[in-house]
Amino acid sequence: MSLSEASVGSYATVRNQARMASNESTASLLPPPNLGNLRRYSQLSLSEASLASYEVDHRMSGSDMEMNDYKRAGTIVRLHDRDDAEQWKGVKRYFYLFAPFLILMDVALYLLYLGFRLYCNIDVQRTTHISAGAAWIFFGVEFLITIPYLMNNGWAMFALKTRNRPRLRLMGSHDLPTVDVFVTCCKEDNDVIMDTARAACDQDYPQDRFRVIILDDGKSQELEQMAEEASHMWPNLIYMSREKIPGKPHHFKAGNLNFGLEQITLLPGGSAEFVGALDADMVSFFFLPQFSLLFPCKRRREMV
Repeated sequence: MSLSEASVGSYATVRNQARMASNESTASLLPPPNLGNLRRYSQLSLSEASLASYEVDHRMSGSDMEMNDYKRAGTIVRLHDRDDAEQWKGVKRYFYLFAPFLILMDVALYLLYLGFRLYCNIDVQRTTHISAGAAWIFFGVEFLITIPYLMNNGWAMFALKTRNRPRLRLMGSHDLPTVDVFVTCCKEDNDVIMDTARAACDQDYPQDRFRVIILDDGKSQELEQMAEEASHMWPNLIYMSREKIPGKPHHFKAGNLNFGLEQITLLPGGSAEFVGALDADMVSFFFLPQFSLLFPCKRRREMV
């Protein structure tokens, strides 16, 4: 999926002007985790067109590729021809091929039903010589509902085109931008909030290059405890809650975000180069890896 998809949600970025102005290199936000985050680094999904900005010179075959080139930082490796290979594999992918036929069958049956309703209305008036005004009103409502229904199914048919986006991996992690991800919440269900926080932590992105910060405007002690327990697995997960003074405007979610922007400057390493904001129920998968490919880097010139 790309950053333009709605599953990513709102994604605000704030550049650390002071750090860029001083021309300093970006330091890690956190020390490397003890376990090393060995599961995967940047299994990336991005369209071929987006790679143009990285001046990809050529694509080497597997037989010609040297192991040193494969491990070199900045190298973009093509892992699979489809970025949805894990989600749609085996029998599921074959069932997906029947989707156009099922959509057409559904539309045909609905139009047949609508035609039968029209025939019944006309036949009743013809045989009884009584005006079926109420029946025509219901038919008109159903006809109006048919318009968006046909538009939606038509759009679904156009969306069922061949998927040509490859799964890519960016090797290396030292030159990736740092990111702070806010999870804003206020008295939502704690399990829902933690699902969003865990998904944000479980990114295919170096753990020392991003932080996930729960901004709790409801000041829930239970949520704080759950976040503290989760931080044993994800050291880059942080819980924050601001103090609300009675009689002083706190500006709701905007005030919560501003509080977070102020507090990240006080964390070790300062604020990140970019800031992302997620709602409490916005479970997002693998948005940081795609973001890293959109970030310019001089070393990203070779694809294998």
